[in-house]
Amino acid sequence: MKNGNINKPRLWAILALAVFLRAFLLLTALHLSGIKAIFAADSHGYIAPIQHLLHGSFATDSGPELQRTPGYPIFLMLTGMVGNHPLLSDGCQILLAGFSVFLVFQIGIFLFHDERVAILCAGLYAIEPLSILYGIELLSECLFTTILLIFLFFFLKHLRASTWSSLLYAALALAATVYVRPASYYLPLCCAIGLAFIPPKVGVAPRLLRALVFLIICSVLIGAWRVRNYVETGYSGFSSIADSNLYFFNAGEVLAQKQHTDFTTELGLLHWQDTPGYLAIHPEQVNWSIAQQLAYQRRMALRTISENKLLYLKDHLRGMAVVLFHPCATDYLWMLGESPLSSVTAFRSNADKHGIIFTLWKTFWRFPLVFLGTAMLEVLLMAYYGLAIFGIPSLLQSKSLLITLALIFCYFVVIAGGAAGMARYRYPIMPIVALFAGAGIAKMLRLQLNAMPFPTLPQRCIDRAVDGINC
Repeated sequence: MKNGNINKPRLWAILALAVFLRAFLLLTALHLSGIKAIFAADSHGYIAPIQHLLHGSFATDSGPELQRTPGYPIFLMLTGMVGNHPLLSDGCQILLAGFSVFLVFQIGIFLFHDERVAILCAGLYAIEPLSILYGIELLSECLFTTILLIFLFFFLKHLRASTWSSLLYAALALAATVYVRPASYYLPLCCAIGLAFIPPKVGVAPRLLRALVFLIICSVLIGAWRVRNYVETGYSGFSSIADSNLYFFNAGEVLAQKQHTDFTTELGLLHWQDTPGYLAIHPEQVNWSIAQQLAYQRRMALRTISENKLLYLKDHLRGMAVVLFHPCATDYLWMLGESPLSSVTAFRSNADKHGIIFTLWKTFWRFPLVFLGTAMLEVLLMAYYGLAIFGIPSLLQSKSLLITLALIFCYFVVIAGGAAGMARYRYPIMPIVALFAGAGIAKMLRLQLNAMPFPTLPQRCIDRAVDGINC
């Protein structure tokens, strides 16, 4: 690592900035909108099981909980929600966000061997708008991404050093992420396949052994929850949210396309989050178990998708685009009590009916604050992506690490596609973007200094300029 010891004052300043920005947004939102600002539509699903957790069961008043996994409810229980203190839980989550910035710094040092580049990476993540916004809402994204960064640190360390301890810690952390959000459910298999091929300097047999051990650890830990679900309800999946989203969102958007109606209307026809209405159009399921209902929904959704593959592919790609490029300005304004647009679904619905150009023009005249906020955040997001692309060559000398980061980035974008895709699903990939964007800024500064008309400019001056020190 260049520069020797870590510059602690600078690192502490970055961490303090991360905490301050999130705390400032929280206080502003509380002042303008009240306590409701930190509660999203999904927050209740995480809070409902908390009282039952105190008695040793993961359930709600309606029975064993299948949709939500226990990771985030346990976090809320341990940080104050059991005593109905949401601000205490939110404060702990803000500190967790600060820790995630520290993890980005540590990974940056590991990747680039340069404290100055790592500081840039951490600074970019500290001020990244989406991570600030969803770092203060009572949702699982912040906890999930923090544990994911712990996994990433140990997994990358294993790819370079191939120690059993780093492999074990990586497997434990990755399994823990699945218990917080099921989005990473298939990631252990992807990582195990990767371990079978990299690092290439290790022999084939050791690579296969490590891949097998990694997969077994993750499978046993994740499979334990599937056993729990089957024993208590007969449902053999890890989380019912997968089957529910498949039926109501993925297949629902395909049906909306076929029937030439908007997606919101189709959700109403399918009776999403309306159990009495759903049973009214499926009276044969009144006496079915929840496992039987979920099996039916999965079967019908897969049939609809398989019969309309091109329509589904189009919808899935559009959802991926929303995840990657939606600037989440409406989410900010909603939190601050100013947004006239309820969700990304509303915007997409209008765009589907009237076209994106007409919708943007109408939004500009009716809601200029929404339009300007969207434009500003979109430009900033594009700057992050542009800097990240520019910084990718900085890791070309470690191709296995570069490929790993790229595949994890792609995994979360692809898995989040479809009708359910929204901006906050971008949360887990923004640390990776910040890592490469930090390298991009450092590279840009070096190129600019090298292009100056001073052919004898010493390397130490270039290094100091990148570090913010005058020669």
